Formats: sequence, C-alpha cells, structure tokens
Amino acid sequence: MFTNLENCMKYYGLFNADKLQVHFMPEYHKLFEANGDGKFEIFVFEENGKIFLYPFLKNRIDKIGNTYINEEIYDIQSVFGYTGYLYNTEDEDFLRKADEALIKYCHSHKIIVEFIRFNPVLQNQKHIANFEGFELFKIKNFLIVDLFDNEEKLREQYNRRELNRYINRSVKLGMNLEELNNKAEFDEFVALYMKNMEAIKVDKYFYFSNEYFEKLYKFIQHKGTLFFVKNNRKMINAVLFIYNNDTVYSHHSCRDFDDELSVAFNKPLFHFSFLKLGEYGFKQCMLGGGNSPSEDDSLYLFKKSFSNKIVDLTGGKRIYEPDKYKLLCSIWEKEFPQLTEKRKNFILKYRYYG
Repeated sequence: MFTNLENCMKYYGLFNADKLQVHFMPEYHKLFEANGDGKFEIFVFEENGKIFLYPFLKNRIDKIGNTYINEEIYDIQSVFGYTGYLYNTEDEDFLRKADEALIKYCHSHKIIVEFIRFNPVLQNQKHIANFEGFELFKIKNFLIVDLFDNEEKLREQYNRRELNRYINRSVKLGMNLEELNNKAEFDEFVALYMKNMEAIKVDKYFYFSNEYFEKLYKFIQHKGTLFFVKNNRKMINAVLFIYNNDTVYSHHSCRDFDDELSVAFNKPLFHFSFLKLGEYGFKQCMLGGGNSPSEDDSLYLFKKSFSNKIVDLTGGKRIYEPDKYKLLCSIWEKEFPQLTEKRKNFILKYRYYG
C-alpha cells in the first residue's frame, strides 16, 4: 500500500534505531524536495508486523531538451545520499510479496524507471538481489572512518605520513577548530560553499537552492553540526556533518581557494572534527567516495588518507517500461550528443543537460 506522510512516522517507529540512518528520515527528504529534486513519497507494505518501507523522490518526465513528452510518465530515485529499501525482516516470502506490491504500484502510477543508491551502513541491497527485473551494480568505493575520543587511537587508522605532518603543522600555525553557533556563521558557510563550487566548476546540481539551505540550517539544529576554521576572522575551511544515532555522514565541505592556509588546514579540519565527534559519542563517520569510480580520483585519495575501511557503494535500477525508457534515452542522445560519453552510465541520463 501507499501511505501519506502524516501516517508514515508510525512505520518508522517499528524499526530498530540502528536501521534509521539519517538519510531515511522524512525531514531529510524534505530538504531535497525544497531543492526541486522531486516530490517526496513513501511506499509501505505491511503484513503481521513486518514492514517494507521505501522513501523516494518522484519526477514527471515532460521535456528532454527541446522535445516535449506528451505522455504522463514518471521516474523515481533515492534522495541525495544513501537509502533504498528499509525492512525489519529477512523473510524471503514477505520481501517477495512486498516487491510484487511495489511493481504493481509503479505500473499503476506510470513510473517507467527506478534508480537507488543503497545505504553502505545497512548494506540493505543484500536481500533484494532476486527481486524481479532488479539489477544491482557497484557505483564506487566508499570509505568509513571509525571515531574515537582518543587522538592516538584515531590516528592509528590514517594511511599517509603527510597527513600527520599536516595535523602537526596546523597546530603550530595556530589552527582553531570552531563549531556552528549562530545563523550568521551558517550564512558565511553557504557563501564559502558557493564560492568553492565556482572554483572547482561542479555540475550545476550542486548549486543548491536558497530554500534548501534554509531548511538545512533548521535540520542540523537537531541532526547535524558544522565545523570550520577562520583566518583573520574569515571562514576559510568548513565541513558539515549530519547524523542519527551513532553514525555521522560527511554532507558538505568547502574551502577558500584564495587563502593559502586553507590548503594547510583542510585535512586537519577533518581530523579535529572526527576527534570532536568521537568525544560526542559517535562511533563512525561515512566519509564517502570520490567524484568518480576511479581509485586515482583526487577526492577519493584525499578521503583514503583517513581510513582503509572500504565498502562497496551499491546502486540498483529497475526499468518498468523498457520501450519508453529506451525512447527517452534516444531522444536525449539526439538532443545532447556531446554528453553521451560523459553520462553513458547514468541511469537517469535524460535528466542531464550538462
């Protein structure tokens, strides 16, 4: 069955706390609904206390480039982050029935394709490999940092000698870790983030909306925090974490490319943030992967200096209407031939115009 948001929290309450990773929360999805990523909906299947819950973002496909799509069709995808299907049982018969109900729901609601990034903590893809028509694939490596309130123990998992040199040098340079205290500091972070995105020329998606940031500020009052470093009273490095229970996720980070000290303080910012989070009682940080699957990716190598604890980030797709999906991809390839190689592995490639 499908349930509205007003009723969904009673279903969340049926899961053990460790299952409720922050990306699954309705409030988190609302951030990205505000950003224009789609309409937040939840599918729920229940039987004798067994629950299958699936939050997603739904989008109508009405235009690709200059080509209008006259038929009413939709796609669904997991929110920015790591979610997928949430279930409180491994009963194969129940999961099969839940999947059958989901397939029926998608067909009746004109959904042609589904894309998921599964949660690397829960590894919640492992019980759905045999779902009808569902394809699993590795997206990239994903790094996890164990958190401790003891600095020596924290450093033991670090990989590179230069990381420790960076940390020691930052202390000599007088680096001072600060934590978010007011809205003005958050606004300064947003300005720095946008400046950083301009400097590294990211996809336009990562220029999040003002409404998104306003909701994010409210969200982290209870589910996150921001650490930063200043030079001459100006924020030059920042990292924002979100969390639920004992697991933290690195959500946004940025630095001022115009300030040379931001290079020296970038890795130490993460180190001292990890230490502070360990002192708060958190057990692990989901640091993530690189900008690409390559193990030579510069962002991946940056993160790998903090940990050798690597798991697969798994994706999944299901095409409910193959002919319609192929037609959309064909239209997109004709409209944007210059992007076919760059976006060839994207499931929802027809949504990318750059």
